[in-house]
Amino acid sequence: FWALGAIGEAALAWATLETLGWRWLIGLSALPLVLLMVLFPLLPESPHFSLLKGNTKEATRTLAKVASINGRSLPPGHLRPIPAPKEAEGAAPDSEAGHSTMGVLFSLSLRRTTILIGFLYFAVACVYYGVVLLSTEVHVQNSSCTSDSSVPQFSNQDFADVLITTVAEVPGLVLAALLVERIGRINSLLTSSIICGSCLAALFFQPGEGVTTGLLFGARASIMTAFTVLYIYASEVFPTNVRASAVGMANTMARVGGILAPTFSVALVEEGRIRGAESIFVALSLGTALAVYFLPIETKDRPLQEMEIELTAIE
Repeated sequence: FWALGAIGEAALAWATLETLGWRWLIGLSALPLVLLMVLFPLLPESPHFSLLKGNTKEATRTLAKVASINGRSLPPGHLRPIPAPKEAEGAAPDSEAGHSTMGVLFSLSLRRTTILIGFLYFAVACVYYGVVLLSTEVHVQNSSCTSDSSVPQFSNQDFADVLITTVAEVPGLVLAALLVERIGRINSLLTSSIICGSCLAALFFQPGEGVTTGLLFGARASIMTAFTVLYIYASEVFPTNVRASAVGMANTMARVGGILAPTFSVALVEEGRIRGAESIFVALSLGTALAVYFLPIETKDRPLQEMEIELTAIE
């Protein structure tokens, strides 16, 4: 759905930007948020969270619905509430619980994983949004401006090229689905990062417009593959009791990468240093591949409990 939204936005820009202007583009782009507000109450709560709050009935209903969708039935027995770590010992400020979670994430057994996953989220998000913006900036540099304005005028071919590079997210997702269960999470991340870096490095040779569009297509597809596989890996590698906090922290690093991306892909390009921008994204792509090499375990085909035991053994 993320890919469909990106493709839809590129098509909407092509249809409205030249005729109605950017204000209409932003207004129409915001309309799906209304639907999102309506659908949010329909999302089920996490069973683990429900048990932490002592709501065993809600947790059972959620699990029964999941089992029903998968054509299964719940095993016999009853769920019991999960005691909060500090409440069980009689001390229980929220700050203590938060400190306990951070302590687990940066314990000896998880420290390397936490730091590497944080860097990977930062680097992959920075490259992803950088490639998205770079796809537009490359055409901005080649576009003419109106006589009374410094606003670049996109041709139909420019809009088509941007749409083509956006469509690359679909094969990126397909590639992630094909690779992740065949060669594993780590090898999928490694391969897609190297492909992305190679496509961006090839831009150094200043190829023609068609080849440039093809290289940006390859970079966008491969970084989408990396992003998708990274989400899967991060959701599997952390223990259940800190998984939400770990993924939340990693997403914070991704937002930092997304904030910095325009500095490289827009500001540098507008200053005439497009090769410098491309070099940064190549370095981040290859840095991602290097960081993936040092990830401690492969999560493919491993039960979550087995991975928690293995991470503890690393300590």
